[in-house]
Amino acid sequence: MIHLKDYETFWEEIKKRVPELTGALGVTVDENMAGTIQKLPLGSMTLFWIPPNATGIGKHVDDFRDKEMCIIFVMEKYDPSRKGTMDVLSGTQKAMERVKYLLLDSQRSGCAPIKLADMDLHTMPETKFFAGFAGWSLGFNTLSGLETDPPRGPRIFSKVFSKQFN
Repeated sequence: MIHLKDYETFWEEIKKRVPELTGALGVTVDENMAGTIQKLPLGSMTLFWIPPNATGIGKHVDDFRDKEMCIIFVMEKYDPSRKGTMDVLSGTQKAMERVKYLLLDSQRSGCAPIKLADMDLHTMPETKFFAGFAGWSLGFNTLSGLETDPPRGPRIFSKVFSKQFN
């Protein structure tokens, strides 16, 4: 799976390169999320990232890796009595396009921190995320391998398998 600290760092770096963005914030769906998001200032344009989910894929143990489904949002907090959702979508579209360009451009490196599984990027307008927010979501899939540094501790399975197969 993608390490969440690496994932967070990636989006923080993207935020620094997209001048329209005022922040990057990891969110989870829980009772505290609404309060955190609603505290953002009016007019802020934030890149929200949700921890990805992972599905193991592979035909055998040496080929096993995780395919993660990732979703990010570029959202503006706005006053619906002063600004319409189409205006917000128009204003946030350029920032989302820059985010997509930077995500794709990161793939040119042989050691991209996020490795796209394919070039299928799904961009959707979002107007019901939370009251007073509108913008765009971006869905994509990534691939990551298992840890190259195995966890510390007794290797129980190795002892069992070595007795069985020796």
